[in-house]
Amino acid sequence: MAEFAAWIQGSESTLQNAFKRDKFSGYLDYLHFETLLESFPRSERYRFAEWSRFGVDPASLSSEPSLWFGSEGAKTQLHQDAYGVNIVAQLYGKKRWVLFPPSASEYLYPTRVPYEESSTFGSVNLDRPDRQSHPRFTECDSAREAVLCPGDVLFVPKHWWHHVECLETSVSINQWIDKPSDAYDRVCEAVVCAVVNISQDIAKNNDALGLFGPTETPREPKECIEILEETLSSYQNARAVHDVGKQRIAHNNREREGYKETSIKEEGLPLQYLLAGESRNAETKLEDSGASDARQHTASVEGSPEGNSAFTQRFIQALTKPDVVDAIVRHLL
Repeated sequence: MAEFAAWIQGSESTLQNAFKRDKFSGYLDYLHFETLLESFPRSERYRFAEWSRFGVDPASLSSEPSLWFGSEGAKTQLHQDAYGVNIVAQLYGKKRWVLFPPSASEYLYPTRVPYEESSTFGSVNLDRPDRQSHPRFTECDSAREAVLCPGDVLFVPKHWWHHVECLETSVSINQWIDKPSDAYDRVCEAVVCAVVNISQDIAKNNDALGLFGPTETPREPKECIEILEETLSSYQNARAVHDVGKQRIAHNNREREGYKETSIKEEGLPLQYLLAGESRNAETKLEDSGASDARQHTASVEGSPEGNSAFTQRFIQALTKPDVVDAIVRHLL
């Protein structure tokens, strides 16, 4: 981290020699507290990021906070996280967030190629949208923008799409919070993992396909099936416990005279877009520059035969579409 900080400041370093500061931006991401602050007891580490004022009980968290340290211009590609909700606190500098609700998915052209566990990428490049490749994006009017300054806290609801850019040197921390519905989503993610890794044989001689993201290590298909079986079993056990709990609650409610039954809702933070501190969120209309999409994952010219690479990619994408994955899970349950 010290070397990265020196690089950001423009000091002479190995990084500076390899990546000139005026030509590159950089990000240190997913710096987990358990690794970054491993010399401190877990109870101490949680004190460094106190989320209780937002209704978060540290004892209920399955993971620890993460630190994000980026230079001006560093970006996170438009994506959707598979699990939980996210709380982000800005400590230093400014960071721009562009968010879309889950209902905007059809306009963002989701793709699982390249594959990264628990992340679905949007094919649209928000910096330079391409109307020809992604015509439906022009119909999207649900973008929300927030510029976080030091002291601001952003709540990202489950499955909300987000694109993040450091407007200047930026330091932030975040905390993922599990939701009960994550159990089912983990089964779906295990199915996607299995499909993609089994597809390695199709794509093994096709380097242009880019089946896996830079942070993802291919797995043996047998390992993926074992993970899927274990995840499915955990979900079925959790669902059985939940069903028994609902039956007990219903029985107790009926025994209470005058008690009006109510639906059981997931515990957790409100599912709405919140920005603590001075409100800076606003609707954003993203312009179409007409330029080609630098991060475009799928491309074919109408009327032209597709190459093996493009068709193989479309085939894998079809197998990992949410409705297909849901159908597979339903047959497995």
